Amino acid sequence: MNDLKISIITPSFNQSRFIERTILSVLNQNYSNLEYIIMDGGSTDSTVEILKKYSDKIIWKSEKDRGQSDAINKGLKMATGDIIAYLNSDDTYEPDTLQKVADFFQSNPDKKWAYGKCKIINENDREIRRAITLYKNLLLKNYTYPKLLSENFISQPATFWKREIHVQEGFFDENEHFCMDYEFWLRLGQKYDAGMIDSYLANFRYYANSKSGSVNKKQFQDELRLAKKYGQKYPFAIFLHKFNYYKITWIYRILNFIENSKKSIFALTKKIFRIVRFFIKFILGEEIYFFTQKKISKKLIGSEEYGSWFISPQNINSESIVYSFGIGEDISFDLDLISKYKCKIFAFDPTPKSINWLKKQNLPENFQYFKYGLAAQNGFINLFPPKNPNHVSHSVISKDKSSTPIKARVKDLLTIMQNFGHHKINILKMDIEGSEYEVIDYITKNNIEIDQLLIEFHHRFTGISVNKTRETIQKLNSIGYKIFAISSSREEYSFINSSCNKNLRSIHPISH
Repeated sequence: MNDLKISIITPSFNQSRFIERTILSVLNQNYSNLEYIIMDGGSTDSTVEILKKYSDKIIWKSEKDRGQSDAINKGLKMATGDIIAYLNSDDTYEPDTLQKVADFFQSNPDKKWAYGKCKIINENDREIRRAITLYKNLLLKNYTYPKLLSENFISQPATFWKREIHVQEGFFDENEHFCMDYEFWLRLGQKYDAGMIDSYLANFRYYANSKSGSVNKKQFQDELRLAKKYGQKYPFAIFLHKFNYYKITWIYRILNFIENSKKSIFALTKKIFRIVRFFIKFILGEEIYFFTQKKISKKLIGSEEYGSWFISPQNINSESIVYSFGIGEDISFDLDLISKYKCKIFAFDPTPKSINWLKKQNLPENFQYFKYGLAAQNGFINLFPPKNPNHVSHSVISKDKSSTPIKARVKDLLTIMQNFGHHKINILKMDIEGSEYEVIDYITKNNIEIDQLLIEFHHRFTGISVNKTRETIQKLNSIGYKIFAISSSREEYSFINSSCNKNLRSIHPISH
C-alpha cells in the first residue's frame, strides 16, 4: 500500500532560535511522501537564512501576513497532501510520527481527524510538566464531543486531519489569535468523531516568552468563550468547562509560583552551599582560588540550569570554528552558539550513552558530531563509567574499583585539526573528566593557535591534586592565556589568548 501524502505547514515569525530544530524534526522523519510548507511572516532575524539552507527540501515564503491564523491558512491553501497538520516553529515531532499517522488513516478510512499524545519541553528540549502530560493522556482516551466542550485536552502539534475537510468546514478562523486550533476542533467535532493514535507524536515547547507560556490566561478565557459558542445544546459540558477554567488557571498559577519559588530557593541554597563547600575545601588545601586576569566582555552561553560556559563574544561569528569535547547529554552550549552566532560546531564524545542520546536529537547543519575523544595521542584509552548509572560522564580515573572500563577511540588535537583542514580554533571547550591536563601539556608544547580555551578542571577527582590545576593554569599564563571568567562553581575556567587581542587589560595575575 502506498503511503498517503502528508502536508505539514509551519507558520513562523522571528523564530531563528528554534526553527531549525522544528525543520529537522520534520525532515528527519524520512517519510517518502512529504510536502513541507513554511509560511514566514517576514522575519527580521536569521530565519530566512535558515530556510534557504533547506530550499531543496521545503516550500517556503517570507512575506508579511495578518498573524498566525492567516499564515496557517495560506499554507493550507497551498497544500496538496491527503493528510494535513500544522507544526509551530518552536515545536517538534517525535521520530516516526508521520509513518504512524499514515498507518492510522490507512487502517481507519472512516476517520476524518485524529490526535496523539504530546510531551511538554523547555527551551533546551528537556521534558517538563510531566504531571500535566499524564493528566491530558487520561483525557485523550474515549473521545466524545461533550468531553471536548468541557475541556480542551487535544494537543495541537499532535493533531492531523484529512485535507478534504476544508471543502466542507473551511479553514482556521483568522479572528482567533490564541485558540484557532480549539475553534477548529469544535467545528470538526460537531460532525466527525476524532480518532486517537496511542503514541507520543510531538513536543510542545513551553517557555516564558512563548505565545502560550506568556498569555495562557487569555487562552483559557477564549476557550471558555468558544465552548459556550459551540456548546449551546450541552449545558452540563459548559458548566464543567467553567469549573475546569478555574481549576486549570489556578493550577497554572500554583505551578508558576512553585516553579519560580523553587528556582529562587534552589539557586540561593545552591549558591550558599557552593560557597561554604568551596571555602572548607580551600582551607583544607583541596581547592584553589584564582582571580580573573583579564577584563573583557563576556557572555554566558547555554542553559543556565546546566551546561553553560562563559565566552568572549568579540570576533565570534558565522566563520568561527568551535571544538566541543565531552558533550554528554547536553548540547545547550553548542545550540546557543549556533543560534546567536551561527558558529560551526565540531562536537566529540566517544561514550555510548552520549552516542545513543545524540541519535535521538534533531541536530542543526552547523553541528557536526564525531564518535571519538581528545587525548595527547592517537589510539584507544580506558574510560571508566560514572558511579551513578543515570550519569553520562566517563573518566580516565576509576571511581569504583569494581567498574569495567570501555575502550574509547581518541585523537590528538593536531591530527583532528589536520583532518578538518583547520589552522586555528576560535573556541575550544574541554569537559573531558581528568584528561584535560595532558591535553593542555600537548597544546602548550605544540604551540597550537586557539583564541579561547574553556576548561573544566577535575582536581576534585581522587589522584589529581590541587597543585596539578595550579601548575596547569600557570603554564597557560606563561604562554599568554589569561582567565577572563570563572563559573559560579569555580570548576569551569574561560581563558583568552592575549595575543588575539592586544588591547586586553590585565587585572589580577595572582593565585593563592
